[in-house]
Amino acid sequence: MFKRSGLPLDATGACVQIFDGRWILYRRPDHICVRHVYAKSPKETFDVKILSYARYEFKLGQIDKNLALIGVRHDIRETWSVMEMTLGDHPGVKPSMKLVPLEEVGFMEFVGGPRLVIYSQGALRLVDVHTLNRVTIANVVAENQRFVFHDRSLFSVFSRPGGLLQLSAYGIWEEADGLKRSTETRLILSLKEACVSYPPDKFFTETNIRSSSTDGIVTIWHRVHMKVGDDVFYATFIIEVPYIRLGESHDERVYLGKNWTVRSTYIANGTHVIGNKAQSSLLSRFRAGDALLTAYPRLNIPRSHFRTKIVNRGISLPVPDGESCNGSDVHSIRTAWDDVHGIAVLYFNSGLIWILHYA
Repeated sequence: MFKRSGLPLDATGACVQIFDGRWILYRRPDHICVRHVYAKSPKETFDVKILSYARYEFKLGQIDKNLALIGVRHDIRETWSVMEMTLGDHPGVKPSMKLVPLEEVGFMEFVGGPRLVIYSQGALRLVDVHTLNRVTIANVVAENQRFVFHDRSLFSVFSRPGGLLQLSAYGIWEEADGLKRSTETRLILSLKEACVSYPPDKFFTETNIRSSSTDGIVTIWHRVHMKVGDDVFYATFIIEVPYIRLGESHDERVYLGKNWTVRSTYIANGTHVIGNKAQSSLLSRFRAGDALLTAYPRLNIPRSHFRTKIVNRGISLPVPDGESCNGSDVHSIRTAWDDVHGIAVLYFNSGLIWILHYA
């Protein structure tokens, strides 16, 4: 664990990320702070200057073990800029940053490797940041639409009222004149029909999509706000959709299987993050002066059937005893979770940072 002293108040809401199980990235005004997981003193924390008008949050995408993409948001124009950060192999290596020659965009999401999805000039596009080749995906983007690039395919999902999820898939390949995509394949998933205890979703829903550790499966993480008495919970569903990529190079279509399955669990109110490899998620909460951590391994949650009752499938993780931490409400902890290396990073409102290692 380490404590970074002297953090200004406007950094207390900063987001935190973990990169390749080795680097911790968190936000200060006008800087992204980078520290190796095994650094022994705050002197080994590097402040990398970013755009001074950027909002406190940032997005992180991993290209390889030492190369990351950073997205920062322009506060006034409400557009995103993209930078490439080079990290070293050792704690004492200072990272470097350069701007990617890409136009500022109103919507941006890193989808895996050197690729990102942007909304620019009235179209949704997939872009390779190294070649700057791009291909148009659609003319509109849904408000809650999420994307992932996996197995030479682009997947997107967004939620619709009544427990419906719309999943789309495109085969992606490259030719001499740039990126190409196949015809869209679409699948509508009805969670309300799959799970009798699916709660009303009029107030709040959140949907994310991740690649699986095995080709042929894509996973969707979907949660719905619900209240039991005075307590807030989230009914959380992990949907596993099989797919097959077929076709010739001119139209390498992706076929989505209708034999999808779902896992379900209750998750309490707090900060919920999906692990870097989507094999589990982590819930952090601040309650009565204590930090509480609960892990939800995906494969430990059994597959649900229509009449399966949703119960809490979480596993409590130990936290340091006797360590003081401050907070104002249940969401006072920003969290990053590397579920491959078993490393959790907790960033408290006070500026205290915990780096916790689990087997």
